Amino acid sequence: MIAASVLLASLAGTIFVSGQLLESHSQDNPKQHDQEIIDRIASDLRYANRIDDTAGNSFSITKPAALESTDDTIQYEAGTSSLTRQVNAGESYPLDELTASLSFDTHTYTAPTTGKLVRVRSSTSARNTSGTTSLNIDYPAGCQNGDLLVMAVSARSPNSIAIAPAQWTLLNFLGTGNLRLLVAFRLYDSSLDDLTTVTFTDGSAVAAATMVAIENASLTSDASWVGYDGGFAWDFLPATHPAPLEPTSGTLDEHLNLQIFAADNDPWFDFGDTLGLASYTDVVKETAFTNSIAIAVRNGPAPALPYTPRTWQQTSGRWLQAGMRIGGSQ
Repeated sequence: MIAASVLLASLAGTIFVSGQLLESHSQDNPKQHDQEIIDRIASDLRYANRIDDTAGNSFSITKPAALESTDDTIQYEAGTSSLTRQVNAGESYPLDELTASLSFDTHTYTAPTTGKLVRVRSSTSARNTSGTTSLNIDYPAGCQNGDLLVMAVSARSPNSIAIAPAQWTLLNFLGTGNLRLLVAFRLYDSSLDDLTTVTFTDGSAVAAATMVAIENASLTSDASWVGYDGGFAWDFLPATHPAPLEPTSGTLDEHLNLQIFAADNDPWFDFGDTLGLASYTDVVKETAFTNSIAIAVRNGPAPALPYTPRTWQQTSGRWLQAGMRIGGSQ
């Protein structure tokens, strides 16, 4: 009977401890809920290109859309009964049912005045989901004569690629395994046809393509620079993920750093829809399911960071990369 009593007491203690592990104390739940809200707002702010806090009880964030060449507008509003979040014209939903309050601490940024700011005007993308011999991609919306067009194509298996119209200049055609990355550029001219055709001249290929229009840019500038890299990324080993390619000096505030990534699978689409590259903003991403292409940009020199920024490769596979610093036009 004594032994049985000791056993029952031990089991009761185990159940009590297990219950504590499975169910957090009620006073801890608000902290967890608050952290979830903070993480949600921080995620939106990370890639914001405009923030409007002129309204007394709300603020809005404009950032590039994850899968389209447009911007999303996200509005947070503190009402009398809840804190809500709304994306574009969609339905707003409450983040917190309790009465919310807002306060702002705004730090201003002054754009460089020593030269014209080189920046992305717009972008576009295209893909196929099964092997075909060609892929059409439209020019980005709102292109102006003289804009620099940079096109990047991620393709599986082709050994040669042709581009029409023929005025494109090939920067590089990289390969690892059966993954290919093509990077080409040209200046926009309004007399061009409405689209560019990429042809896989040695057979069919699975491909995803992107194109960005960049204003005030010149790849013939003395400041312009291009570098290339490639490798294999293990999703669980960040040291194998791509890091930015950029020169170590000479970058001015108005220069544009552009990073292009081709990768096996869809490493930026499974969760979160982001490259996760610190100090850079996602511009455009496209996936053909077996392989993907993405572009991220940053103006000015690299900030001081306590670690090497890397992309967030959520699936393992090969990757190819082009890094570009684009100088201003005269």
